[in-house]
Amino acid sequence: LDNHYTNSINSKGLIYMIRDPRDVVISYANHLNKSIDQTINIIQSINALTYSGDSNYPGILSTWEYHVSSWINLPVPKIIIKYEDLINNTENKILELIFFLEKKINFEIKNKKIVKKIIKNTSFEKMKKKEIKEGFPEASSSSNFFRSGKEKQWKKILTPAQSEVIVNGAEKIMKKFNYL
Repeated sequence: LDNHYTNSINSKGLIYMIRDPRDVVISYANHLNKSIDQTINIIQSINALTYSGDSNYPGILSTWEYHVSSWINLPVPKIIIKYEDLINNTENKILELIFFLEKKINFEIKNKKIVKKIIKNTSFEKMKKKEIKEGFPEASSSSNFFRSGKEKQWKKILTPAQSEVIVNGAEKIMKKFNYL
């Protein structure tokens, strides 16, 4: 209905984390306590909504492809980080993020040595332990938020038919980000 969630007037920039939708389905199914097939239908539904934490207010998701497109097409300075790249090349991705914040958003990071500390304090295993000890607002009643943190799980879990349905619904963006 031409209602913009955000725009260049009220956004200085954006950091977007993208993940292979075939892996998203596995994590999201666990999070929602739904089957893989139900979750595939959700990420391919233009009317998909989400509820965050204890909120009774919905957030619009739409389809995976539309959600990604809506953010990457926002005309503001942005950095898109592939989840898989963050796993495999953490230090370089953190350095790219710092460069983005300093050069595009004018947010100065005074201590460059902070990178090692960021990596240590935000490792998947450390965040998983912290969630177990303290909880995490995005966790669901059926699943911890920090579940496995792995990539390419879909190769062992999804059927070829399920993978094909996901690809058919998200092929353009999947190709753009080299998931295909």
